[in-house]
Amino acid sequence: LISTLKATWSSDRGKLLLHFSRIALLLDDSTPPATPTDWEPPLTPLPIPLPERLQRSRADQHYFTLEAEVRNLQDLYLVHLGFQGVVQKLKERDEVHDFDDIQRLAGDLLLANCPTACRTFYHPSIQRALDSLADSPWRDDHIEAAFTALAALESDPSRAGDSAAHLGAIRADLKSRFDLLRRIRRRYRAFIIDEAQDNSPLQWRLLSRLWGERLNEEGDPRTPDTPWQPTVCYVGDVKQSIYAFRQAEVTGFLEFANYLRKVNSHEFASVPELTRKPALRSDTHSRDPRNAHAITIATASEHMEKGGRDLVAWIPFDATDRNLPAPGGVEVEARREGLISLQVNYRTEGGLLRAMNEWWDDVFC
Repeated sequence: LISTLKATWSSDRGKLLLHFSRIALLLDDSTPPATPTDWEPPLTPLPIPLPERLQRSRADQHYFTLEAEVRNLQDLYLVHLGFQGVVQKLKERDEVHDFDDIQRLAGDLLLANCPTACRTFYHPSIQRALDSLADSPWRDDHIEAAFTALAALESDPSRAGDSAAHLGAIRADLKSRFDLLRRIRRRYRAFIIDEAQDNSPLQWRLLSRLWGERLNEEGDPRTPDTPWQPTVCYVGDVKQSIYAFRQAEVTGFLEFANYLRKVNSHEFASVPELTRKPALRSDTHSRDPRNAHAITIATASEHMEKGGRDLVAWIPFDATDRNLPAPGGVEVEARREGLISLQVNYRTEGGLLRAMNEWWDDVFC
């Protein structure tokens, strides 16, 4: 029997059972069932405070309790923060920044979170509001929540604690930062993002902070009813995502593709400038702005090539190129909502490259 038990405990399965048995003894200090009355646990918790050395025992006979492990992790976290502070001071002294610093500073500027410089200045309730950016990062709901928290403190300064004497300065600072964000958004009317499959979730969040409501000055056109105020176009291939080591995730590409489709559908239904004459968008066709203008100049050879097919102003969503199958209903619906799946290798198709170059000229000129 003894040899059988030894063989069992020495086997791979027995070693695994022994391993988890030890873990169970660590997590539960109660006496196991069917044990002798004089049974003693093989491991003893280390006393608190820790002794300088263990007397008449080996280190592998002791363990940290869960409470002690939590305290150890808290101490390590405190040491980590200390090292971060030392590194930050060295950077400030040498006036250098790394990639993470730039992302953090961009997040502070775009109010994706409570700015680091304000954490010793703003009341905790305002900090929590600014740190509560939702799943739609282009929205400013968290900033409105911060102003609401500030208004509550202003109505009852006794709740503000040490911040009570600075509430006016806090409001002026937060308003200035919000106005600056809206002015920055005003500078960018169109975004074309290439290799978008290599964006990290943080990069998507920072980019989309620029797509929210911009500053509207006197004489500007009416603000359109749309979640994304600039024109947004991005291109990518999920099969070519190679920057996972920089936290790139193709899920962000697919997620924002769904957002884009919803925004396009919303705009088509709520922005009358898109559908009133002369229409800019159609439910059945895609507009080619090169050919839709009244003064369209084309050579005779272009009229002869493919029967002038490439010179039409409106292209049906169910159209296809030669030698390619007709798109199905799902593909047509995706095109209608702004998601275009290319079926041609643009690296080898010069005509498509030239067409895309004309798109960029139309957008940015």
